Amino acid sequence: MCSGLGTGVYTTNSPDACWYVAHSAECNVIVVDSDKQLQKILKVRGRLPQLRAIVQYREPLQQRYDNVYTVYSSAYVIIIITVIRGLPTPSHILSCSPSYPQPGFIPDPEW
Repeated sequence: MCSGLGTGVYTTNSPDACWYVAHSAECNVIVVDSDKQLQKILKVRGRLPQLRAIVQYREPLQQRYDNVYTVYSSAYVIIIITVIRGLPTPSHILSCSPSYPQPGFIPDPEW
């Protein structure tokens, strides 16, 4: 399906410390769990040319950003990464309806 290697940062890391890890690891997708962590990455994403997308889970996005996605289940993170990398994904999983107000939100297919 897709492959990757996880690398972590502490929630107390500064934006520059987050940049260092993401840059050194050549991350093309970064997953964050809150707006506080998202803001750190947004501050340095201009210095991460290989970064293709940011995925935030657990919290809704406070604002819409280019190439930033949100999901409410960590299980959907793998689906987002698959799509970003251009691999095939069942279309019913990615179908969104106007009743989901969150930009980039991927609904649970059982809803």
